[in-house]
Amino acid sequence: MHLVQSRNEFGKLQSDIDLEANEIIMRNLKSTGVIFGAASEECPKFNEVSEDGEYFVTFDPIDGSSVIDCNFSVGSIYGIWNTKDIQGIKARDALVGAAVAIYGTRTTLIIYNAQSDQVEELTLMQVGNKKKWIVTNPKLELAA
Repeated sequence: MHLVQSRNEFGKLQSDIDLEANEIIMRNLKSTGVIFGAASEECPKFNEVSEDGEYFVTFDPIDGSSVIDCNFSVGSIYGIWNTKDIQGIKARDALVGAAVAIYGTRTTLIIYNAQSDQVEELTLMQVGNKKKWIVTNPKLELAA
């Protein structure tokens, strides 16, 4: 990992892995055809993704990238909004999905499933000769 000679709008030094992950995520959001716009920690201004899209996605491409050289877990954080403009919108009024992906010795995805109204944990596992996402906790809850 190399720190590039730029800072994001929050003052954080950007690494090549932050910028590359940002580009990969933006490219994949565009390929869905349902995302109107997006903003990330690396590029927090509005980025039009598809004029026919109906959702707005906010994300941090690699949270924890400053410790990636130490072999600590890092992750990606996503918010999915049912609006084309999130300016002044409260999460409870338009946030329809959220996800956290954690990359480390175990690759895990935690998502809110609107159909079941549950938070689910999925783990990337080797099944035979293929890697598959397996639901490892269909109802993830935090203790009170």
